[in-house]
Amino acid sequence: SGQLDTLCFDKTGTLTEDGVDVMGVLPVAKGYIERLTNVCDAPLRFLQCLACCHGLTDVDGQLIGDPLDLKMFAATGWILKEPSG
Repeated sequence: SGQLDTLCFDKTGTLTEDGVDVMGVLPVAKGYIERLTNVCDAPLRFLQCLACCHGLTDVDGQLIGDPLDLKMFAATGWILKEPSG
């Protein structure tokens, strides 16, 4: 069996070029990493986390925020609705 001893997450952009894309997610079940899965096919709880855990805001109909947050949210296919005052 194989194992991972290092995972790299590049939220700061120090490892990547100009831009980032979400290729999918790697769900973990019972301690094992499953196959690469399309974000929309991921378990609901995972999808909810991606759709809700961000610092995005809607300004005049355009989402504004961290580029990685924008890509993760876009990959969910969800729509951000700001609370109305």
